[in-house]
Amino acid sequence: ITGVTRGLGRAMVSEFAKLGWTVAGCGRNEILLSELRKQYPAPHQFLAADLTSEESISAFTNTALSGMGAPDLLLNNGGIINHNAPLWEIGEAEFAEVMDINVKGVASIIRHTSHKGSLPRSTPRRVAQLIIGEFHVIVGGAGIVMCTQSSAFSTTFTSMPSGTGMSY
Repeated sequence: ITGVTRGLGRAMVSEFAKLGWTVAGCGRNEILLSELRKQYPAPHQFLAADLTSEESISAFTNTALSGMGAPDLLLNNGGIINHNAPLWEIGEAEFAEVMDINVKGVASIIRHTSHKGSLPRSTPRRVAQLIIGEFHVIVGGAGIVMCTQSSAFSTTFTSMPSGTGMSY
C-alpha cells in the first residue's frame, strides 16, 4: 500500500492487518512509519519511499519483495491534491508535483512490482488504484480538476498489468 502514514492508507493498514493480511507499505513521514512498525511488527514492513523518485521506489519494492515475495494485492493509494484553484492558477511546480506523484509514481510502483521491474518478478494478482478525485468534482470542488485528471491517468496504468489494456 502506498501512502500508509495518513488518511485512507493508514486506515487500510489497520483493516488489512486485522483481517490477517501481511502488509508492506510506504510513505514519506519517518516518524509515522516508525509508529506503524511498532504497532504492526514483522512480518509487516513499513518503509520510507518518495513516489517522485525512481530510486526510492526501487529500493522500497526490492526490500518488500525480497522479504515478502510478489504481492497478492497492490494498492496505489499515495497521492497529493493541488490547492483549490482553477487550472490556469496552478503553477508549473505544483502541477509537476501532482503528476510526478499521482501518475508517474503509480506507473513506477507497478513497473517495479511486476515482472518488468529491475528484477524478475511475478505480476501481482490484483492491482487497485483508489480514485478519490472524482468525489471532489461531485461535491463541487471545481478547483480539483488536476487531481481528478491524474486519477484518470493512473486508472489507465492500473489496467495495463492485468492484460486488459496494452500489452505489458
